[in-house]
Amino acid sequence: MKTNLPKTFLGHASGLGLAAATLVLAPPLSAQSARTQPAAVSTAPASTAPPASTAPASTAPASTAPANTAPASTAPPVNTAPSSEPAPAAEAPPPIVTPVAMDNQAPPPGGATSQAEWSATQAEPAHVASGSSTPDASASQFFIAGGWDMTQPTGSSAEFANVFGVQSASLQLRYQGQGRASFGGLIAWQSWSAKNDHTSTEGSVTIGGTQARGVYINPIYARAQFALFDIRAASSHKKPVPYAAMNFGGAHMVRRVDIGISSLTEDSWHWGFAPELGVEIPLSRLVAIAGVRFNYLVASGEGPEQLYFTFTLGVGAF
Repeated sequence: MKTNLPKTFLGHASGLGLAAATLVLAPPLSAQSARTQPAAVSTAPASTAPPASTAPASTAPASTAPANTAPASTAPPVNTAPSSEPAPAAEAPPPIVTPVAMDNQAPPPGGATSQAEWSATQAEPAHVASGSSTPDASASQFFIAGGWDMTQPTGSSAEFANVFGVQSASLQLRYQGQGRASFGGLIAWQSWSAKNDHTSTEGSVTIGGTQARGVYINPIYARAQFALFDIRAASSHKKPVPYAAMNFGGAHMVRRVDIGISSLTEDSWHWGFAPELGVEIPLSRLVAIAGVRFNYLVASGEGPEQLYFTFTLGVGAF
């Protein structure tokens, strides 16, 4: 069927078609703007990196895809040029602090790095090397000893009762702070007795028969002793230390004679002295003692003189 359209309608239709063709063929506005606008100038400070290339922009037709509108990164460019600053110097070691020498101390010698090191080399140990007489500082200055005494009378004492006695004891206390010399005191209880047949005359009376005779002496002496070494020194540690001593003082003596049921007693005081020789053997803080002492008691108005030896075995401690 043939349709007759008015010319006016045809004219409008051809106009719409031309407009649509124009929209399809025209490039997007954003692409044209990107091609015609100049590149933005960066306001950041100039970098030491080489300048960007000045080659002309490509004249290839822009893509019809929309441009990426994400903002450019604002991170500053990395400086890859080598640094001209010098490397930091190595840290110096800490200085050695040397203590100032005290008034009573000598300055450290050239080989010592500090006063403490020099003092350590000069300090004496508690037990010094053999041959030294430096006292052991850890030992006490006081010495006490007990001994078992054995007696042997001689001279006029042996005429009264000649027997070797074993029932005696002694005790001594000394101050050892003078090194090899020491001072103190000694007390003892010494006795000996014998039972024999005797005949004695007292005035006009003669007495004979079996008699028990005994002598009992209690000396109280001041004592001064001098040793070959200081007994507290390491040089004498577990080695014999010979000594010489002098004892001086007084003594109380009792002589007794028993005949049957009768007894005669003589009581007297005497001045006396007793030189002594012996040896002391240190055993750590204990000391073994062996000595011999000659006792002489001067005759008094109440009794005759007494002479006897004392042999001592004892042990002492600081």
